[in-house]
Amino acid sequence: MPNPIPVETREALYDTLRRYVWCMDTQDVEGVVGVFTADAEITDFSGKRWNAEFSGARGFAKNFLERPPSGGQHWIQPLLIEETTGGYKMTSFWHSIRWNLEDNVRGVGGVGCYYDTFRLEGGEWKMTEKIIAPWNANTAPVVYKAATA
Repeated sequence: MPNPIPVETREALYDTLRRYVWCMDTQDVEGVVGVFTADAEITDFSGKRWNAEFSGARGFAKNFLERPPSGGQHWIQPLLIEETTGGYKMTSFWHSIRWNLEDNVRGVGGVGCYYDTFRLEGGEWKMTEKIIAPWNANTAPVVYKAATA
């Protein structure tokens, strides 16, 4: 069994992840940038890697947030936290909900996993890597298969 993670550290990691989704949902570019280290790299749901060449967290946030509001909301369920060299790695489930006010249609926008790596920077736990891994029929870890007769 791995070493237990101190409660204060666990809560600080959760807070960083919660701030990230809140800032994404409220279109707060600076808030998103603030939860990442300066050298952070993000892999978005299309597989694009936002590293220094693409302005890292700022490039990612501006690309997704400086456009008309999507009417979406993210929900997260942190699952596992593992100690790594110099920090922690967290695996979470996520799903996004969309609400189109024009026709009042609501639905699930996407589901998947987040794989986040954290390190302490300036006394705060920040993400240094984020992988947004959407699920489909080939990638979902749990897929329902109907029983056959």
